[in-house]
Amino acid sequence: MIPDYLKISAADLGKGQPVQVRIKGDMISIACDLAEAIVGEIVKGEATGDGATLIIPVGPVDHFPILAGMLNERKISCRNTVFINMDEYLTDDDQWIPLEHPLSFRGYMERAFYSLLSPSAAPPESHRVFPDPRDPDAIPRLIASRYFAAFSLSIGSLSSGRRRAHSSCTVRQDQTRAWLSESPWMRAESKALMPSSKALPASRVGEGWKGSPASLS
Repeated sequence: MIPDYLKISAADLGKGQPVQVRIKGDMISIACDLAEAIVGEIVKGEATGDGATLIIPVGPVDHFPILAGMLNERKISCRNTVFINMDEYLTDDDQWIPLEHPLSFRGYMERAFYSLLSPSAAPPESHRVFPDPRDPDAIPRLIASRYFAAFSLSIGSLSSGRRRAHSSCTVRQDQTRAWLSESPWMRAESKALMPSSKALPASRVGEGWKGSPASLS
């Protein structure tokens, strides 16, 4: 049986809801659109001198090398921008898995984003944040300390899967999300990007940035 939410037509997506829905041509188009949205928030944040505060997951992922290319190409600095990743996998004794592990989100971010940035564009190491099992309250403290840089963007995705409970700081992340939702200074614009029925060639998935968004469409 098809659930009701899958019966909603493209024209009715987001209708009567605070979420803006934009339908793009394919997954590369979504990645480019998402990268542009992040660039816009980074530019606005850097212009204030405070920097944007971005909550980001590893998944979706195709936009990260595109974002790095845009920042390098346009000579945009992320010096004051803080990137807060949502989670990281842990070992059975509740330590981060090694950076070189294929499942490591820290490793992925380094390979697909941070290492691709020019020195002038890259954020400092202290602004590349992951939940730390040794200090689960570090992210809420960081958020509180950056009250002047209200959250510009929080990226999420829909998934039918679920990670094993020990693989991330699940409880603390839930507490952080609840804390954020109650923060009077938080501002967030909800947007949803949806692909059309046009298929994305498998060879294009995960490709690095090779020019303007138009060249990828």
